[in-house]
Amino acid sequence: MAASQKFCPQCGTPNVSEAVFCMSCGSRFPAVAAPAASAAPTPPPLKTASGTPVPPLPRSGQSDFITLSCPNCGGKLQITPDIERFACQYCGYEHIVRRNGGIVSLEPVVRVMQNIDANINLVGVGVNRLGASSEKQIAEQTIARLKTEIAELNKQTGSYYDAAQIAMILGGILAFGGILLIVLAIMNAWSAWVYLVGLVLGGFGVVLFVSVIKEPPHIKAQHELERQKSEELQRNYEIVRRSDR
Repeated sequence: MAASQKFCPQCGTPNVSEAVFCMSCGSRFPAVAAPAASAAPTPPPLKTASGTPVPPLPRSGQSDFITLSCPNCGGKLQITPDIERFACQYCGYEHIVRRNGGIVSLEPVVRVMQNIDANINLVGVGVNRLGASSEKQIAEQTIARLKTEIAELNKQTGSYYDAAQIAMILGGILAFGGILLIVLAIMNAWSAWVYLVGLVLGGFGVVLFVSVIKEPPHIKAQHELERQKSEELQRNYEIVRRSDR
């Protein structure tokens, strides 16, 4: 024999007569006077949790529902096959109906949400690890590129200093030779053209020597660029070391 029932005024779902909250929508039942014995209430149309109308439960014979206890308050709940999520009629606690291999059980909605949050947190950890791994790979690629660029800058500046060293030696030789030729021309009273040749050679040697002593602007710019790349190289080394910890 089916238990005494009352119907939710909000959604029309049948509930046991002792229910305080609707098992479908969670609405609280208003306090009403008991109906007269001769008045047979006409129940409103039933609806599932999704709002689909369903026929009412039979009042005699075998009813198509099972009785489970609320995990929160222990109240007896009648679960029909169409219900997937509902609120307990006694405590208002929301549950999800689990059906696995013919076994029906109730799981609180709060526990389901906690499991979802835990899975999201695990995914977040995986994303963080993936991000750290990607950051390390990018840093390693940057290190390889910076090493190549710094080596090329060193090669260019090295070539300049090699040429500058040769120019300084040549300028010194010309300057010394020109001065020596001028001195000999004066001491031996050589002709003026010898004196003039010595003056030209000496002047050219001095100009050549002085011109390579001071670094040109493009070499200074290369030094500054090399310094910046070296600092960037150290930062990427630090990223790799931090990722390996």
